[in-house]
Amino acid sequence: MTTSRTDYDITKEAKERGEKEAKEKEASVVSLRPRKYGMSYYEAASQLFADYAWYIDLRDVDGIGSLYSDDAEMTIEIAGAQTAGPFSGRATIMAFIGSAMSGLTDQRRHVITNVRVESVSEDELTATAFLTLVIIEGGELRVQTTGVYRLLAVRSPDGLRIRRMHLSLDRPY
Repeated sequence: MTTSRTDYDITKEAKERGEKEAKEKEASVVSLRPRKYGMSYYEAASQLFADYAWYIDLRDVDGIGSLYSDDAEMTIEIAGAQTAGPFSGRATIMAFIGSAMSGLTDQRRHVITNVRVESVSEDELTATAFLTLVIIEGGELRVQTTGVYRLLAVRSPDGLRIRRMHLSLDRPY
């Protein structure tokens, strides 16, 4: 006796194959993201960017400094202008950021989106994200600039720390 396959059988097999492939894909993704500190690499990178934006917006130089490793490096590239940096070492980066913020009278909101973890190893990750810098001054709201953050973050006992940050801006900040 031969058994014929019905549309139902074919659909059921395809669904089971799809579920199996989805589980295999999820397993491979999970294996790339150990849950140190209860976060995946993506969540940890997103939190690092969020903390960075929070401290910048609060003009909290010590908070910003806490996100960098001692041997960190930072560069800001502005379209049509001279590149700022590289600034080497946490103290130098904090001094530059503090100086850049010292004359500001407006309220800034760094909106960081589209976080992408590009690569991961045992002790570090690289990630990129988009920046939209919104300024509120005199009751008026405007977009000042947009750009792309690229960072290399390293593991530390306190979580991820920025070792290298490169910011490419589409216009001055």
